[in-house]
Parts: sequence; structure tokens; C-alpha cells
Amino acid sequence: MKAKNCLIFGGSGQIGRHLIRKLTKNNYKVTVVTRNLHQKGYAIKTQANAGYIDIVEANIFDEKKIRKLFSQTDICINLIGILYESGKGNTFKNIHSIFPSILSKLCKEYKVQQFIHLSALGINNAPDSEYAKSKLDGELNIQKNFPLATILRPSVVYSVDDNFTTSFMTLLSRLPFFPLYYNGSTKFAPIHCSDLTDTIYHVVSKNIYSKIIECVGPDILSLKEILKKLLHLIDKKRLLVPLPLFVATMSAKFFQLFPKPLLTIDQLTLLKYDNVPSGKYQTNADIGVPSTRVFDNEVEKYKTIIYHQEYCQRKKDLTEQGTESTVAFMDQQLNIVNDGVVDINSLIEQDNAILENNYKQELIDNDITTLAKEKLGADATEKEIETFKEDYKQNEMSENYIISEQFNMQQPKEDSFEILEVGDDYGEMPQGTENEGDGITVYSQNEW
Repeated sequence: MKAKNCLIFGGSGQIGRHLIRKLTKNNYKVTVVTRNLHQKGYAIKTQANAGYIDIVEANIFDEKKIRKLFSQTDICINLIGILYESGKGNTFKNIHSIFPSILSKLCKEYKVQQFIHLSALGINNAPDSEYAKSKLDGELNIQKNFPLATILRPSVVYSVDDNFTTSFMTLLSRLPFFPLYYNGSTKFAPIHCSDLTDTIYHVVSKNIYSKIIECVGPDILSLKEILKKLLHLIDKKRLLVPLPLFVATMSAKFFQLFPKPLLTIDQLTLLKYDNVPSGKYQTNADIGVPSTRVFDNEVEKYKTIIYHQEYCQRKKDLTEQGTESTVAFMDQQLNIVNDGVVDINSLIEQDNAILENNYKQELIDNDITTLAKEKLGADATEKEIETFKEDYKQNEMSENYIISEQFNMQQPKEDSFEILEVGDDYGEMPQGTENEGDGITVYSQNEW
């Protein structure tokens, strides 16, 4: 069977990248439209094998250019959306209302088989939000122009690549307290990105038409509950402080002055309304694609990913320092992580202890090697250096001295003690402090 061609708008985001992988693995060809090929091209291109993906650079409002793409298109998918307005072109009206209207008209004109549009959950209940109104207008335009379109309304979408949980984790790790708007009581039904792309693929592969589908995860969580779970994940304790509406409004007015605002007045308005299934439309579970990924379990996996990223960075640093055995150990542990870690906390604790010991030993070994080269000269063979190192480590004086990493010289230990069993024959001993109850005598090595 001939592979169907999917035209995707918004393919560089977290949902787009997941969807490209899902579609191309199932023998669909994908054409992705991006506004900046230089900036986004590599990230998009690496999501699929060659021959299954094409990338086209175009302004989404350049109707003449995007019109050409529809002649070979079987399925059109629109994932473009914004959370706040910026600049003249990126307005809610342009992105959420006018652009979907253009796409739906082109789908009708070129007799595209399917048009799938990603909207948002809860927009029916937020008449005082500009974001929600623009999303509703876009849906109405689509239904008017292309009645066969399927509209998906997801709740909050999360993954390790998102701008939701990861942004909260960053703020929670840096701020001594975190503000709660509306007491943190707003409810969400967060859906994992993979579950959402499974739903989109189901709609595509099963030829589902003319529906509004609410896409939700298996859990209903308040904002406060989400924050507490993320705090537990990053092992932090923070004050969650309810803000009076007046203070919240003033802070939103301040934040929305920034290019990438943490909060806007419109987002504050949306937080008044729960983001959960309305009961008026079918959900992803109703069409046969229930969400299987539980929020707690999925965010816990972030530890493995963060662990992997930190280890890669530490490995890079250690490689530059030439600590080969420590790097080899890290390679072994990274393989364990890649195979799936059951208890990541235990592994991290164990690794830190082993790494610290390995690292210290290797630094000492490197310093002894440097000392050997200085003593034996530049022409010393590797065997001579190894013999020097062995003799040095066995030398009694090496027990009383440490090698300084910073100064590459020997320094006597200021407080070095040896524990001796009472009754052993060590010859004539200097005066020490004896504790008969413990059965041991402690002597200073400097005294000895």
C-alpha cells in the first residue's frame, strides 16, 4: 500500500517531534513546515529516517507557498499554538483563529482526506480569556470550512522536553518559596506527550472524522498537588504561599512585560477554571486509546534522564582530566542507566561514593606519576615509572605524608593517628592516651 503523506505544522515542538517518530515508524511520509530551517531543521530531521521526512521553510501566513504543499497531501495536522502574545504577528487571533481557518479552506479546496487540529481543553468554560476565545473561534472556523475535521482538546501536556513540569522544577529549585494562585486548587488532567501522539495516530490510522475529542491523562491533580510531586522529585522543601488575587494580578502585570513571561493576566484568568473533561464530548479513552502513563511514574523517570545528562557532563570533564579508570566506571554505570534503573536514588548514592574514592585515588596516582618523571627524568621508561610508583606506595614514609593535588609536593599530615591493639608487642611505646574500657590505645604517629 502506498504510504500516505502527512503535512504537519508545528513539528519542531515536543508534540511534533513525538508525532513525527510515531508516524514515520508506521510507514507514513511526513512534510514539516517550519519558519526557521537553520534553527529548527536539525532537530526535526533527526526524528525520522531519510526518505520519510521533508522539511520546508515557509512563513505560515504565506498562503501562496503553503498552497503548493497541499497538492500532494493526504492528511494535514496543525499543532501550532501559543501561550502568550508577542510581536505583531504572534497574536491569539492570528495563530488560533485566522491560521486554522486558512488551513481548513485549503483542505477543502484540495480534497485532503483528513484535517486534525490541536486545540485546548476547558476553553468553553473561560469566556473572559482571550486565549480561550481565540481557540473557540478557530474551532468554529474549521468546522464551517471543513466539517470532516477532527479537533483534539488536550489538557496540560507533559514530558521531559516540556515547558510545564521542567519550568516548574527550575523555579522550585531556585526560589525559596512559590506562589499559589487561587490557592493552587485549579484541577488538571495532565496527559503524557506519548499518550497524546498515540491518540493522534489512532485518529489518523482509523480514519476518524468530524469529532471533538478531549485528551486527558488517568489522573486528576490540582496545581498544588503537582507542585508537591515535583518538589519530592527534586528533593526540595519550599513554602507554597497562597497569594491574594490583587497581589497575583500585580505580579502577572509585571511578569508579562518580559519577552518570555512566567505569567500573564490572561493565564491568571485561565487558572480560575479547571482543566478537566467536560463530559460533553468523547475522550481519548472513549475512542479506544486510554492514557496509560501515570504522572507520578513518568516524572520519576526524569531522574534517570537527569542522571544520564549529569553523568555525560561529568564523564566529559573527567576525560579532559585524564582520569581513565573513573571514566571506565562511568561508562559501565551509564550502560546500567540505559538498560533501566529500578532504584535510581541508591545507584546515585553508590556511584557518588565510588566515584569520590576512584577520583581521589586516581589524582594521587597521577601525582605520583608526575613525581616519578621528575625524579627519573624525561627519558624514563614506562616500566621504570611503574616500579618507582610501586616502591613509593610501599615506602613507610608514604604512610605519613600526603600528596598535594594543588601544589604537587609532599606535606606532613597534621593529625595522623594509628590505632593499636592493647597487648600487641610493638616494642617500647611512647606515652599515649589509653582507654581500657574500649581496649585500644591511641598514639600520634608524630610521637611514635
